[in-house]
Amino acid sequence: MILDLINQLWYTKKNMVKNPRIVVGMEVATSKIVTLIAGYQEENTPPVNVLGVCSVPSQGIKSGQIVDINALTVAINSALEGAERMAGHSV
Repeated sequence: MILDLINQLWYTKKNMVKNPRIVVGMEVATSKIVTLIAGYQEENTPPVNVLGVCSVPSQGIKSGQIVDINALTVAINSALEGAERMAGHSV
């Protein structure tokens, strides 16, 4: 099942146009930071293809408050870079 999903994602990425429209979402929470990169061909038309996703443990946040901006910046950059590597796109 996992192998089928990987093959489907690879096929989708391989067959997208050279300059797909890219959408990035990021959730910064106390426990983790998640980045998702998706692409789509034309506005308001499905499908939206997930190209990359990365989740890293949060650092620099405690009870929803930023306590260490430098540690938070490192964690956010790590989540973004991981999703970019998976997607094959730099955002």
